[in-house]
Amino acid sequence: MARSFTIRVLLHDYATAEEYELLRERLLRIGVYDEIQGDNGLWYKLPPAEYTSNTDVAPETMRAAVVSIASNIKPRVAVLLSDCFARYWEGLERIPPPPRALAALGL
Repeated sequence: MARSFTIRVLLHDYATAEEYELLRERLLRIGVYDEIQGDNGLWYKLPPAEYTSNTDVAPETMRAAVVSIASNIKPRVAVLLSDCFARYWEGLERIPPPPRALAALGL
């Protein structure tokens, strides 16, 4: 059964924008994204260092994977993983569908 997670990652010790971009790229490889689709079918960009994943992976396994990836970028990290049943937001930037969404549609 797929679970939906919201994940917040903090790279301590004055992380740079480049380090956060590297984190984003590495998290993409394990199905952790920085955009979210609303019930209206539209896509939105999450706030910086905020991610989401829909997966069959156990929360502890997902947390450990994210910590491992982040720790390879900065030695001191903080990770908060929430198991979500619903998400509500306001004011997120609307974005075009990401490539993974288009691929799922065969486009």
